[in-house]
Amino acid sequence: MHSSKISNHVQDENEYSQFWVIWFEHQPRIRSCCFRWLNGNHASVDDALSQVIEKAHHYYLKTKDLIRSPFSWLCKVAHNICIDIHRENKKQFKFVTDMTDNPEQYFFSEFESEELEDQIERENKLEHLFESLELLNKDLKKVIYHRFIDEMEYSEIAEVLSTSQENVRKKVQIARKQLRVLTNN
Repeated sequence: MHSSKISNHVQDENEYSQFWVIWFEHQPRIRSCCFRWLNGNHASVDDALSQVIEKAHHYYLKTKDLIRSPFSWLCKVAHNICIDIHRENKKQFKFVTDMTDNPEQYFFSEFESEELEDQIERENKLEHLFESLELLNKDLKKVIYHRFIDEMEYSEIAEVLSTSQENVRKKVQIARKQLRVLTNN
């Protein structure tokens, strides 16, 4: 029994080492691909690579026998993560645009590299928007969260809140107007 535990431990260490050999062999090419997919945004590339390592390592330890082409596999994992990052950026952009009707006030890097100062400013403005959301009354806040965070249709919100679609539309309009005032202060 004791020798089987040692054998399993040695096997686990061997699989762990094999993953890192594969990773370090392909990491420069994976990084290069991420730079292309994320338009040279260093912070996003570093974030993507750390997610790739985590997901790939976890998957490798479970099913390494199923991986026939390590580079292709790592490339696919990286590509999926980069697409997720793009989607998240688009979702943030859409959220701010829909709620404030002033997209020029916010800068989201989708097609070019974002300077650190611009990224900090964007994050601060987004944080300010969320703080402003908290200042809305309870009914307006509910409607805004359902519409822009949960991405529900007006009919769905009306059903959940037991009110008319017109009432929901009006509350969204009032909330957006209040948010524009609050975010411009």
